[in-house]
Amino acid sequence: MVKSMTRWKVWLGILALLAGAPALAQDDDPIFSDDDDIDFGTDDDTPTPAPAPAPDLGDPDDDTLGFEDPDAKGQDLLGDEPDANTPEGTDTAAIYRMTLEEGRSLAPDEELQLWDAYLTKYPNTAFREQIDKRMQELEEKLYRVGVGVEPDPQGAGDEGTAFRFTHGVLLENINPRDRVLVLLEWGLPDYASLGLDIEKELRDRFSIHGGFRRRFTGFSAEAGARYALLRSPRTETLVTGMFDVRLNAAPAFIAFRPMLGFGKKFGSVDVQAQAGLELAPRAVFDVRAVGGFNVKYHASDAVGLFAETALYMHTKSAAAGPYRFNQFVFGMSFLPAQKREHPEDLEVSIAATLPYTSAYWQFHYGSVVGQLVMAF
Repeated sequence: MVKSMTRWKVWLGILALLAGAPALAQDDDPIFSDDDDIDFGTDDDTPTPAPAPAPDLGDPDDDTLGFEDPDAKGQDLLGDEPDANTPEGTDTAAIYRMTLEEGRSLAPDEELQLWDAYLTKYPNTAFREQIDKRMQELEEKLYRVGVGVEPDPQGAGDEGTAFRFTHGVLLENINPRDRVLVLLEWGLPDYASLGLDIEKELRDRFSIHGGFRRRFTGFSAEAGARYALLRSPRTETLVTGMFDVRLNAAPAFIAFRPMLGFGKKFGSVDVQAQAGLELAPRAVFDVRAVGGFNVKYHASDAVGLFAETALYMHTKSAAAGPYRFNQFVFGMSFLPAQKREHPEDLEVSIAATLPYTSAYWQFHYGSVVGQLVMAF
């Protein structure tokens, strides 16, 4: 009886297990339940950091491509502006060149204001040394005139208006300034000339000079003065009065040379003309006509081409017309830029001369000339 009841209990237990299996299968696995927080254990109580927020992709309806940098302060990253993509306060070579070109057409005081505004806008410029030097030159020009002095209404009247102009080979200088001239001429059949002349500008548009050279009448020591009646950088025009005194050695006599010169720049071309008299109060009062014409083309900043005519005529002869020895001159001039800080102030010229009309005087049948002019 006991064995039969035990057997029945075993069978009932098996049936109960079989009946409960489907119900267990329908429940979630308690080991992986979301309702229970499983603590795996940590070394400290630091809470788990919150996940980073998702990036803001912007408005999906906005078709902007995003080429504008909100921190660029208005810079156009894809634009054609000269200062595009440059840090604030920093310029570029293109900006500097544009400003340099703009300053060339301004008066000294206006150009000084231009560079002052430039440094305010671009304090980190890479060209500060050049700008500071240029501003110093402009200040010197302004203070030479004096505070409160108004410029000449014709555009000339202060040293700031001085500009470079061509110096002839056989002609006189019509642009008063500090300069040194050295000349060497050699011609056939037997002609040689060495010339040296030093000129000093005492005040604006007025200079004195002194030197020596060989003239057609012989060795000559010379001195004189030049005054620019007009020297305008705005119109690039010169009108100059000249008066020289020369002492001829052999034969010995004194002569006076009053002359008037005119010069004008037309872009890259310089044109000048001058005319006057040479008056020699000898036993018979001697009057000679002197002058000439010069045209120079500046082919580049370093090379120039020029042609010139020099006139020298005597009025004493009556039978065969006046004595005359007129020459044609042509050549090239060079500015050795590597030699000086301001290369335009040093000019070397090489020329050839050829008499195209002469009577009674046979000084030479042609010559070569080398000339150096250094201005300060």
